[in-house]
Amino acid sequence: MIAAYAGVFTGQQEGSAALRFVRFWVETLGGDDNRALGSLSALPLLDTLARLLPRLLMPWAARIKDLLDQWQVTAADRGVRVANALLLSDEKQAHPRMLTFIQLLARLYGVMLTSLMHMKFSNQPPLDAAAKELAMRRLLPPLGAQGITGENTGGVPLEMNALFGFLSLLFLDATLRRAEGWDGEPSSSDGSQRRQEAVGAIKGVLGSFCVLDEERRFELFQMTARLEARWGLPLSPALMQSVSDITEQALYQRAVEPFLKEKNVIDSEGEHVLESAWMVQELPKKRKSVLVLVTNHATYLLTHPRGLMCTVCESWKLCPTGPRFLRRLPHYKVEKMLLDFSAAYGAGHRFKLEVSEKAKGKAPTDMQFSSLHVGVAPRMLAAIHRVHPRSLPVVIDSALPRVIRQIHQESKGGKPDGKGDVDEVDSNVLLVLRCERDDKTAKDPGARLLVITENALELFWERPEFFGLVPWSDLNSADDIEQPNGRELLQLEASLDIDELSSLDMVMSAEPQVIIEPGGGEKVTLTFADDAAVSLFRQYIRRVLWGHGQTSWNESSKGGPTGV
Repeated sequence: MIAAYAGVFTGQQEGSAALRFVRFWVETLGGDDNRALGSLSALPLLDTLARLLPRLLMPWAARIKDLLDQWQVTAADRGVRVANALLLSDEKQAHPRMLTFIQLLARLYGVMLTSLMHMKFSNQPPLDAAAKELAMRRLLPPLGAQGITGENTGGVPLEMNALFGFLSLLFLDATLRRAEGWDGEPSSSDGSQRRQEAVGAIKGVLGSFCVLDEERRFELFQMTARLEARWGLPLSPALMQSVSDITEQALYQRAVEPFLKEKNVIDSEGEHVLESAWMVQELPKKRKSVLVLVTNHATYLLTHPRGLMCTVCESWKLCPTGPRFLRRLPHYKVEKMLLDFSAAYGAGHRFKLEVSEKAKGKAPTDMQFSSLHVGVAPRMLAAIHRVHPRSLPVVIDSALPRVIRQIHQESKGGKPDGKGDVDEVDSNVLLVLRCERDDKTAKDPGARLLVITENALELFWERPEFFGLVPWSDLNSADDIEQPNGRELLQLEASLDIDELSSLDMVMSAEPQVIIEPGGGEKVTLTFADDAAVSLFRQYIRRVLWGHGQTSWNESSKGGPTGV
């Protein structure tokens, strides 16, 4: 009845009622831990949604298909510039609603697939895995052998295949990226941000798809190859590597949970893993790689097992053994969750768990972790927030923008004014993002904080032990001067004037890089952890380039064609 009201069965699949229908199910099913849907009794609901959602996705997929076909024909007949102009014009008029629809649909499919992962059809792992593969064929039916270019010989038709719909948007995004390189208007950067949100949701769906059915991964790669041949445009290696990383981490998390229960690290009854990620530990002890694992009871710290690790088997096979336990921090002992300021720009690279004074005792105090990957830190804190007994809020660090402001004042020969207004500090900063510097001129290659302002690209060394500490110049009480000076968090390494840049090349390889050549200076090479990070850089650097009269840059994929 709800679906009929939303227009799922009529020609109103793109209307407001249909959008509210999708948003309702996203909020209803995705608000809490997906294990709430892990009961087999939820399977009929998932099956019903899987029958309805393609009716909402496929009209948009058909529109994307027509846009890309038209772009290909126009580029051949009238030239690439004309084809790009027409495509960008259509994006500004009709794409915002489409992107909202597809992002919500991808999130809903992601919730459904994650719920299927948590279902237990049998106590015997082989039977359970086989049952999940069969169930997923109901949620995401396979495409016929000739579904892309010819007659369908089995499975669902092309127009009802959800994977085709999601992959089509990835190809549209790739095409628009190249088109934006020719565009002289900064307004298209708004569409780029909306596309990245939809692309992020789609990567989650594709990762879950690969986790649930190993045999059907080939179907995904085959469909991608066919679409690349159809539109003559490959997806970037950075994007495909990101999907691979999501899949590997999900498989590893699925394997680690029973291993830890067997070792009595986590409770065999009632405790389950919510999130996990390999991160850098910064406090109380520095470790290059630790597994931060969040359950519904506590946050666990694990590391690689002693001895040599297997270099042949996949990581999720836990060969020769699984991770080694280091520490357990119950959620009730955490009194503050601090997230770094880059989260305000869509990044989020560092977080800190502050332990209550009563709970500290003789044990190590606070724990702090970081990752160059975008979104890992916010995702981990969101999982803790959901299950914290006091629903502890996530606090965004306000010290970092004050430190940046103070450095800017010092570079101009001024003195700190003692004003701690974050809004004032942020007025000239467009992006705060972490990356790695790897070039001949770098004294110490490694992680850097990248700050983009209206006039410059700035690179900073970081001292993580000063994270969250306010500079002395911003303190209001003389008693607080006993704390370390937060100004020591950053040290300016390089500042590249936008007007003096000679070239800026983006290499969308598996490890995306940006190669910057200042006029008359040595090249600076920045390496980003994933495609999401380099996409944020691309989005904000475009705004700066347009403001300085620059209208194009080079963007390429190693092993593929070079485009603008």
